[in-house]
Amino acid sequence: GTTWMACALYPARPGQSAPIASVASFCESADALGLSVQYSDGRTDDILISQNPGRENVIGDYATDAEAAVVRKQSSGAIAKTSLAGGTHLTFEGKCI
Repeated sequence: GTTWMACALYPARPGQSAPIASVASFCESADALGLSVQYSDGRTDDILISQNPGRENVIGDYATDAEAAVVRKQSSGAIAKTSLAGGTHLTFEGKCI
């Protein structure tokens, strides 16, 4: 089977704390991993990783053919930014983003 391991690194100056409040998995399968990084200001980065780029993967409420994707959400939950690596599309709850 597949075992996933994730680590969140955030650069900080001496005496400065990282703004990461939590990191949690929202989807794990043999082919894909979905992580949610919650920041202390309320924004969230959802990180999607696939072992089968080029093939459609459903990762929680997302679907993508990318090897990796990041979706940044504002504290309101509104999508602020997206980024894809090695893919052509990304949907959230069935809608292209």
